[in-house]
Amino acid sequence: IIYVQLKRAHTKCIQHRDKTAVAVDNNQITCGQRETEFCASKIVKYLKLNYDVDLKTSVLVCVDCSGSLKLFLSQRFETSISVPARDYSQATWLHSLGLNVLKNWPKVKFEINVITTCRETLYPLLEELRETFFIGDQVNLEIAAESTAIKDCLDYIDDYDWPYGFKRVRHRLVSSGGPQIAIPEAVRPLPVENSYSVLLEDDVMISRQFYSWLKFVGLQLADVQNARKHRYFSISLYTPR
Repeated sequence: IIYVQLKRAHTKCIQHRDKTAVAVDNNQITCGQRETEFCASKIVKYLKLNYDVDLKTSVLVCVDCSGSLKLFLSQRFETSISVPARDYSQATWLHSLGLNVLKNWPKVKFEINVITTCRETLYPLLEELRETFFIGDQVNLEIAAESTAIKDCLDYIDDYDWPYGFKRVRHRLVSSGGPQIAIPEAVRPLPVENSYSVLLEDDVMISRQFYSWLKFVGLQLADVQNARKHRYFSISLYTPR
């Protein structure tokens, strides 16, 4: 498992291109020139010279990688994990997971489903969701509005910006008849193994770290032998009905 930490470009690093990638710690590298294939090739060259590892069977954790640099590195490692600098402090558990567990990173996916009747608590929930630490993952969002939703609320939902993936909005024209119907209806089966739906009613409060915890748990569930893994159907705070 190789960790690469990127820092913002400094004039000295750009002028002295041979110092673009330097070792910081045992498995820590600092790259001064960001988002360039030159920087990426320096990282790969450094790893090959200083570590007896097969990059194609290794896991790369790259903090603040993006653009062409992210693409370049992902093509040279079996598993490439790109974590925004803002979120890295919320994923310190990465260092506690083994190689085989981290290889499941791209397979473990989550989709968020919000059910709303447009109560006032919807607005702080959506704002907190947008500030959540998604640690570089693409997370799609679906908002299911009940038939009682007012126009101002629907306009807010339509204009709501979701930078982490796709956003879908469903507006029921006929009342569902209550949460017993609306909740199961809001969650559609996901076709890919190790994919999960996160169901949120519009009156709940969330922590900005909730997704980081889910990813941590999901990675370990994906590593469980199939016979045991299939015993898990869901984790819920709802009362079974």
